[in-house]
Amino acid sequence: MAAAPSISAGPRSLPDAPGWEILHAAVVDSTNDRAAALPAWSCLVADRQRAGRGRTGRAWVSDPGGLWCSAVVPTPAPASVWTALPLVAGLAVIQAVAALGVQGQRLRWPNDIMIGNRKLAGILVERFHDDRVVIGMGLNISNDPAREDPTLSGIPIRLVDLLRTPPVRDRLLAAILGQLRTLHGRFQVGGLAAIIAELNTLWGEPREVVLDTHDGTRSGRFAGIDLTGSLLLTGADGTTAVLPPTEVRLLRET
Repeated sequence: MAAAPSISAGPRSLPDAPGWEILHAAVVDSTNDRAAALPAWSCLVADRQRAGRGRTGRAWVSDPGGLWCSAVVPTPAPASVWTALPLVAGLAVIQAVAALGVQGQRLRWPNDIMIGNRKLAGILVERFHDDRVVIGMGLNISNDPAREDPTLSGIPIRLVDLLRTPPVRDRLLAAILGQLRTLHGRFQVGGLAAIIAELNTLWGEPREVVLDTHDGTRSGRFAGIDLTGSLLLTGADGTTAVLPPTEVRLLRET
């Protein structure tokens, strides 16, 4: 059996992301899997992932030129308090990228950052230990996912498509980690109430969705989230159903 790829550099710090230790690997199977053994406030960055994955186990193309990283954050008990972390991370990415001049971003529940109908970034939060979680983030900068997988043609969008001068990866990473640490602190103190107003401005125009739930399929108009993190789904009759995120396996926009 081949040896696991080694972490080739680190830890180091970034001036604009105080409190974080950054490690680097050229190639890994999954940054989340490698970051599972790291302490809180560590972040592993890879040039490429061979087996990057998204929510529900779908493959995530992680070719050179993108930002592929996994940040480890503390999650003091109880664990149920932290179920909204994908939204916290999504807000951090949007705020960091907006500061670079990108406009028109929106969240697609629970873990995608979109420009219109094209995906700019995705997030995968996984818990390997009781006291911390790993937040995997993949963001397209100048990479070309469709070259690796032609079925992705027209689906991703990259910062190089949106900015005259795309950022250096370390600058982008520092901006995201700085926002993530700030939002983590706000969330730890105030819960979802501390950020829900910001989140509920980021869903974009109202969209019809189909939800795969543990009880079957439901459709309606996505109407944001409430203070518990539950999804609000408005049906054709105008009534709004409240669905806890643990009941929703997949959201598809129609």
